[in-house]
Amino acid sequence: DSRDEKRHMEKENEKERIKLKKQETIRLSKLVELARKCDPRVNKHEEEMEQAKQAKKGSKAEQARKAKEEVERKAKEEADKKAQEEKDKALDKKKEKERQSKLLQKARKRTRDVSTTLTTDSDEIEKLCQRLSAQQLTDYCDQIEKVADEEAKAKFYRTTLESVLKGDELKIMEEQKKRAELAASLAPKAEKPWSEDELSRLAKGVAKYPGGAMNRWEMIQKEVPSRSVNEIIAKVKSAKSNEMYAKPAAVMQVVDPLDKLKARVDKKLGDKQIAQPETWTETSAEVAAGAGASSSSSSSSSDPVNWSPADQKLLEQGLATYPAGVDGRWEQIAAVVGRPKDQCVARFKYLANLVRKK
Repeated sequence: DSRDEKRHMEKENEKERIKLKKQETIRLSKLVELARKCDPRVNKHEEEMEQAKQAKKGSKAEQARKAKEEVERKAKEEADKKAQEEKDKALDKKKEKERQSKLLQKARKRTRDVSTTLTTDSDEIEKLCQRLSAQQLTDYCDQIEKVADEEAKAKFYRTTLESVLKGDELKIMEEQKKRAELAASLAPKAEKPWSEDELSRLAKGVAKYPGGAMNRWEMIQKEVPSRSVNEIIAKVKSAKSNEMYAKPAAVMQVVDPLDKLKARVDKKLGDKQIAQPETWTETSAEVAAGAGASSSSSSSSSDPVNWSPADQKLLEQGLATYPAGVDGRWEQIAAVVGRPKDQCVARFKYLANLVRKK
């Protein structure tokens, strides 16, 4: 026999062994399954195992329940104990207060009886009773009763009364001092004067951020960091238009674009009367700024030339309140003016064209 033939036979035998082993495993599995179904002993054993498992599980749940109940019981006992202690403490405090009140009443009665022979002024005796504590009144009565001489008793009474009155004066002075300190702390502090540099910076900030600009006062405050936003607002509101703050030289030399726009429009119109407000607000600068923008004649049937001064002023107020970039700007401006949107736009473009054609 050759070596190759032996190897071939070993491989075939190995395959046969694996096949037979697999068949035997299947047969034994079926036999075991059949025994589990049919043998009552196996069924009984499995039932006992399941019951033991459930009993163990129930025992753990019972232990957990008992442990939880024990924790709750201890917590309740602790809370009840604490509540009882607080109740006893409040009761003891009340009893002590009543005891002290009785002692004070007794001491005051004793003081009145002792002092009646020393003075006829009942108000003085009441001052002693109201100002001194129960222990102090008791000590006072003991000292009076120890002295046999009436003159010495009267002297001791007078000394005690003077010390009480002096203490009242000190308390009054201390109270007045506290009130004065409180009034001084609540009194408005004197405003720090504005320097020329701060006024110059404020003028630049107001010119740089006109009305309607987003976060205007915060941006101006960055120009004048030494002042708060409230101080800046108060300064601008309280100042007059002609002496609000000293403008820097650079600002003073610049021609006011509002005056320039007004002059150019007046010159362009000639004898025509166009509606203009009594005062040109800072919003007119927006008209000047739009002079270079492309514009066309309005298709509106309303004449953009003949506007009343009141409508022109309302238009400028609307432009100041709703600057460029605001959503629905012209709808909101039209609501302010009380005219349709297209008429407001036509008026704006009309003034812009006047300046641009010049």
